[in-house]
Amino acid sequence: MCAATGVSASTTLIDFNNVSHGTVVNNQYPGITISADNATNNVDVAVAFDTQLQPSFDPDMTSPWSGGNIQSALLGNVLVIQEDGPIVGGMVGPGGNPHNEGARPAGTITFAFNQVITAFGMDVVDIEGPVEFGTTSGFFLQFFLNGVEVADVAFGELITPGNTFYDPTIEFGNNTANRISPYSVDDLNAHGFNVTGFDTVVVNLGGSGGIDNIVYETVSGTGVPSPSAGLAGLALLGLTLRRKRQA
Repeated sequence: MCAATGVSASTTLIDFNNVSHGTVVNNQYPGITISADNATNNVDVAVAFDTQLQPSFDPDMTSPWSGGNIQSALLGNVLVIQEDGPIVGGMVGPGGNPHNEGARPAGTITFAFNQVITAFGMDVVDIEGPVEFGTTSGFFLQFFLNGVEVADVAFGELITPGNTFYDPTIEFGNNTANRISPYSVDDLNAHGFNVTGFDTVVVNLGGSGGIDNIVYETVSGTGVPSPSAGLAGLALLGLTLRRKRQA
């Protein structure tokens, strides 16, 4: 239950398993528009990639996973920046294969919401490590409100001891699978930002990789829900929020 009268928190999970391997993902989910920008070419689409399909066109993106904090997970479809065409009728067409862009950087996947979001998390696969990290490229999240960037999280911060976002369970590397705990407004502000909410999240991919199990929280009504309200919503989805070590 929320602490403030007239406030309710709603948590949504998107796992991309309701679309077929090779489907362009954009507006299939109410309240959110998904787009991609391939840094190498003009095939600017995000597609569903089945990580359990055998034989696989891309074994690095296929379970069983070689490491990570959800190494045993069977994820099904993940979302990738499509490497090349053709794209026909909202699918990777004949002569092509669903396959993630492997250039460095690979590009971006953007999640644009039709309302203000107060928490966002995801799973990531085949994130190969610090060689792909950077301050303006590589793996990191950018949070925007009304077109203005309000916060960012570098994936390198997640494996840097002493950083606010450090998570000792995360193990990046080839063919790994990791769960990144949802970042709430409070988490971002504890890192030094001044965030009341955000309506767009941009995932920058510094190389090969995929994302899955997008989880986000919205608030309706007036006031701010108690932290327990948000945690309860995530627990119902079976996603564990790990306590983040403070710097």
